Amino acid sequence: MNFRVTRAQFAAATSNAGDELRLYQEILLEPQWRAIQLTSRDDGSVASAGVVSERAIARILSTPAGPDAFAVFQQAASDELKEAAGGNNPDALLAVAQRYPNTDAAPAAMLAAAEQFEAQGKFRSATQVLNQTDRRYRDRADRTKLIETQVRNYLRLPNGLAVAIKHLATGSKLSSESQFEQPITLPDGSTIDAGTTFAAALETLRQKSATIAARNLPNLGIPVPSKEGREPFVPENERTVLNDIDLLLVPAREFARHDRIVAFSTGRGVQVFAPGATAPLSTAAALGEPATSCAWVGDADRNLLVWGNSSVALLTPDGSDAKWRVQLAAMTELQVVAATEGVVVDRAVGEVDTGTEVRIQANQPIRFGRGRRRGMQVVPDVNQNLPVANRNGETLVHVCPLGDRVVLSTSTGRVMAIEYASGDVAWQTRLSVTAIHQMIAADDFAVLRLIDDFGVQLIAVETFAGQVTHRRIFSQDAVPVNMTLAPDGTLVYTMNNRLCGKNLYDPNADLDFEYPTGTEGGPAYFGATMPDQLVVADDRIIAVSDNGVLVRVHSLETGKELLKAFTTGSSNWNVRVRVVGPNLYVITQTGVTGYNFDQPERVWHSRIPPKQTPNIQDVFVGNMYLLLLDKGTPRGADQMRDLRGAIQPPNAANGNLGAPRFQLWAFGRYPAKENETIESGRLDYAVQVTHPVGISQWQPVEGGLYYRTADRKLHFLRGSDAKLN
Repeated sequence: MNFRVTRAQFAAATSNAGDELRLYQEILLEPQWRAIQLTSRDDGSVASAGVVSERAIARILSTPAGPDAFAVFQQAASDELKEAAGGNNPDALLAVAQRYPNTDAAPAAMLAAAEQFEAQGKFRSATQVLNQTDRRYRDRADRTKLIETQVRNYLRLPNGLAVAIKHLATGSKLSSESQFEQPITLPDGSTIDAGTTFAAALETLRQKSATIAARNLPNLGIPVPSKEGREPFVPENERTVLNDIDLLLVPAREFARHDRIVAFSTGRGVQVFAPGATAPLSTAAALGEPATSCAWVGDADRNLLVWGNSSVALLTPDGSDAKWRVQLAAMTELQVVAATEGVVVDRAVGEVDTGTEVRIQANQPIRFGRGRRRGMQVVPDVNQNLPVANRNGETLVHVCPLGDRVVLSTSTGRVMAIEYASGDVAWQTRLSVTAIHQMIAADDFAVLRLIDDFGVQLIAVETFAGQVTHRRIFSQDAVPVNMTLAPDGTLVYTMNNRLCGKNLYDPNADLDFEYPTGTEGGPAYFGATMPDQLVVADDRIIAVSDNGVLVRVHSLETGKELLKAFTTGSSNWNVRVRVVGPNLYVITQTGVTGYNFDQPERVWHSRIPPKQTPNIQDVFVGNMYLLLLDKGTPRGADQMRDLRGAIQPPNAANGNLGAPRFQLWAFGRYPAKENETIESGRLDYAVQVTHPVGISQWQPVEGGLYYRTADRKLHFLRGSDAKLN
């Protein structure tokens, strides 16, 4: 392979396009050659021989002699595509695209592979191939067909509706005549017929988004007020309390099951319960250490992913045993690596020496040295020099479950992906000597915020193979304030004075939008640092701004404001937002305001009684009620006591005892009037929940809420209208 690279460089120097094309194409035909890493003599960057060859061929094809010299390979690729298309093997089709990535057959082969994955019911694999096609061949693929196939497959995935809407919005702008060639099935079981235009299908999906979103919310069992004057919750008794619970494992909202709660108990391990039940559905000693959190993953959310400080495991569907377990102590050590290609330095920063980068696939470590080298060289494999075990006390820092794998970062700067199906480490890399500051992820990308001597970096990693696709470096005095990642792969982040967006499928380093452009805007976003102050919903960006006074709604495509900014009723940054379908809820320390994107003029606002001094800690949204969890301030008889009855100061070192008094403020989401869609928004209930030793955790479930107290008890606050088995 090294010989061919050297000969190709000589052919380029002598303007022999035919030989240069042939030599680079020969490298692409061999999988083992494509994977070898090469170092550039120009800038010291590292890339695989396959990437180097593909770029070289693209350069040659832009010359007058290139197309004619490449015609023989165009024909060979076309012949291989015809042969592969006759079988039912999508991997064979993908091999054509890998062998001939510069040919017209490559995008066609990838589209055909995606359709075969779809026919086999492998919708996640189909979307991964389609997204790679979109990223690599956006200008050469059949865009209408690509978007239709993306929409069909995303609608078959959990939480795929938002991505489908975004792709349809893009497709409807390509041409008003774009139509579906095949019928599509929606998450509620209904269908959209073949021949329906993209624009009409987009409108249908948007109308159904509210209904579909509501189906994913728990019914808390709280009754609508009536003349009978029923209480919102039934009194607790011994059958609603679980004993010896060390921790309630509360999953992130998008990975929760409202018909299950998960708890950890010393001596028993991870236990799964149905709401209201006293006997566990399953018990497993999954990790060999205390579990700290969990996520329901996989098809129909049947598998339970659990993790602790230094290990992660996937439980079998019945929950009785670990399907696999990965422990950081057994992981191979990695050298720290730095940047390579695709580095963008923010305008406030000068040049930065970015070093090199490494990616490890299939658990096979490869190390690259730093600095520049002369010529294009093969990087030697130094596996034998790496220690076998990790001795650094490595712990988990971020865990981001995705569709078919989980991406994790650790205290040593390691980032890796583990496949649900096998428990294999698909890839791993190490980007820092210390923990990654922040990590967010969607199906195809993870974005990491790294703080080091260079300043602040945002690094986008493609989750399928671990390739770093984008990297932006910022000075210490001009850093991103907040960031979020849309399901369609658009990275959105705020600077003090502007909103920025980058489509990570687009290899171009330029931003897709900055709004306002340059330095026109004032410091609208400088204090909006919390995750629920910058969110993406369908094709909208919702951002808290202007010292918490406003909530702005921007286009995910252009960054421009879509609506007049909504007011919050607040004058500080203690504001959060939640979105359910077309409904936007703005939560402050004084109450809730409900807006509707489809009908902006229809607004409701409800305040907490003015004599209260609320301290809102969380928001729980059910299908009929929105609850604010108010921690309040302990005073007098409300002072927290330990297990011996001794009074504890509110900020004692043993603060894990929680707070002794919480207030639940319940605002109605049901229609204000019969045959109307606008919500009532009324403050129907104010429920006080107290416990002398303190309440430390809460979780909404089907039929009510669970809360854990410091005496290791888990209490079920059951709604009066709850209908449980």
